[in-house]
Amino acid sequence: MSMIYGQIVSIPLKKINLWKDNPRHNEHAVTKLAKILQCRGQVTPLVVWDKDMTVYKGNTTLKALRWLQVNWRALDKNKGENAELFNQLKLGLCKIIYYNFPNHVSAVAYGIADNKASEFATFDEDQLDKLMTLDIVGYPESLGYTEAEIANIKQNKLQTGLDEMPGEYDAESDYLTIKISEVARSHKEYVLEVINNALRDAGLTEEGYNYEAIAY
Repeated sequence: MSMIYGQIVSIPLKKINLWKDNPRHNEHAVTKLAKILQCRGQVTPLVVWDKDMTVYKGNTTLKALRWLQVNWRALDKNKGENAELFNQLKLGLCKIIYYNFPNHVSAVAYGIADNKASEFATFDEDQLDKLMTLDIVGYPESLGYTEAEIANIKQNKLQTGLDEMPGEYDAESDYLTIKISEVARSHKEYVLEVINNALRDAGLTEEGYNYEAIAY
């Protein structure tokens, strides 16, 4: 059978082999990725070596697709569904790219490097938080996040704004003027609650300061 290299093709899931020596532990990620795929579809093809039909990029995706074949309805339909993927799985198909690795060592080296490369980048949480305000179907699971993780991103962003926030305290009037950044201004009530809680925790006041928050 002649192979089509470098082009996305659809083949039966049952014909594809997992990389049995994959050093990356990915079982915990299968259902999380399944929720993304259910909403977004399979956009990225697997990379398969035609000699042994083994996946050297996309093993977690392959596991998630197989899981979805059986458990599609176990996921929350209100989180959004991708009709193309649903039909793809009904036919038992998977999108792949055949790659003609010169030998087994080369295929393994690619798999290891691909696993490691995902660790190189970091996130700009300020920019991520801005993007999270978009009207995204299936939010946040369709993005791979939990509600707790989203809350933590927002809290970290607000805390950064608080840490950088100058203030002026008039001891005579016991009045605190707080200059808050644009980051914190949109969450004024939360910011002031955090300030009062911190003051109470430090034993500086039982009732909290009188305060005024102004943007700068």
